Amino acid sequence: MRTLILLFALSSPAVAVADSAAVFSRGPEATAPERASLIMLIRSALTELGYSECLNRKGLTAPKTAQLKRLLADKGCDRLFMVEVIPLGQKRVVQLTELSASAPEKSLHSVRMSAARVEEFDVLAPRLAKAVLTRRDARTTAQVDQVTEREGRDWRKRDGELLVGASIPVGISAHAEAAASYGIGGLLSYEMERARLDAAFLGQFNSSGDELWHGGLTLGAAYLFNAGNISPYVGASLGYGATWMGSDVDDADFGLLTSVGGGVEFFRLYRARMLIDARVTVPTYQLGDRRYPIFTGMFGVMLALR
Repeated sequence: MRTLILLFALSSPAVAVADSAAVFSRGPEATAPERASLIMLIRSALTELGYSECLNRKGLTAPKTAQLKRLLADKGCDRLFMVEVIPLGQKRVVQLTELSASAPEKSLHSVRMSAARVEEFDVLAPRLAKAVLTRRDARTTAQVDQVTEREGRDWRKRDGELLVGASIPVGISAHAEAAASYGIGGLLSYEMERARLDAAFLGQFNSSGDELWHGGLTLGAAYLFNAGNISPYVGASLGYGATWMGSDVDDADFGLLTSVGGGVEFFRLYRARMLIDARVTVPTYQLGDRRYPIFTGMFGVMLALR
């Protein structure tokens, strides 16, 4: 279990903890209240990432290098973090840096992000902490509920987004002589942070081999596994459709359709989205003397309505 020492000022000795850390701040005195709030948020973010707090002091500014080095050694701190806030009008540039505990003048990794205002500190803090600890760029830590105003986040003002789009389905039936069919489809979705409600229609066809004409209108739902920019998902739907198969089947029918599948949704943090989806659709009706499932892959593009 990792532990975290959040240290803000010189104090009486404390029990050293293995793999511990200290957090200080630096910057102009005018930013002290903002730095204090940011440190509290970063402390909470580090706790959520698996660290436990051992010390909580009121001071902010780190002592001079030599004194700081002795203090870290006395407390048994293995990691050292420094918070900085640079005011630019209403905008704030926030930087979190990990310094070497044995040589505080040496920077190990630094991440910087911009906030349109101090109210965005709660969005920046968990992303900065994760980026520094994992040695990643802060842009790769974005999630649907952690996007700054500069990055175009709209989720802060509503629970979801209405999406419209189109798709290109490519499918094949479970017939021994089946050939791939292709077509076009339309998509209408309401997407929330981890769920999506879908309405779709599609038609696919071919003219050689196992001639397959298939179309349907479906309603379904999908569960998205994360809130990041790229999210895999699983889904199911129920609908009504019709199918005609040529070759030795030479039959057509219509009725209820059920389908299950999944895919990956790209660019969730932006207005335009892209879907790559794979489904198996099982009709309730038979063609000839049996029921033929249809396997469909789909490429889709959607646009969020404003």
